[in-house]
Amino acid sequence: MLKLILVLVVVAALVVTVVTSRMARQRREEFSRRFPAYEDFAAAVDGPKIRAVRDSEGMVAAVKAVRADFPEASLLDSKRYVDELD
Repeated sequence: MLKLILVLVVVAALVVTVVTSRMARQRREEFSRRFPAYEDFAAAVDGPKIRAVRDSEGMVAAVKAVRADFPEASLLDSKRYVDELD
């Protein structure tokens, strides 16, 4: 009985891993279709809004604000955007 439970747990973990991996790939592909170049993404972000968040709440909150507006954006692209704000 214990072996069966262990097998079920392992199978469930594998299913979750496959599903989340597929979802992440779909998000990246959607982002790439919507914004073929980083500059396209940067032009779409509300710069004054993100700058205000960065100045009042900090870098982490600004990155979170970018990702809230563009959930398909990677953490790397979101951080790069905030870093490049003047």
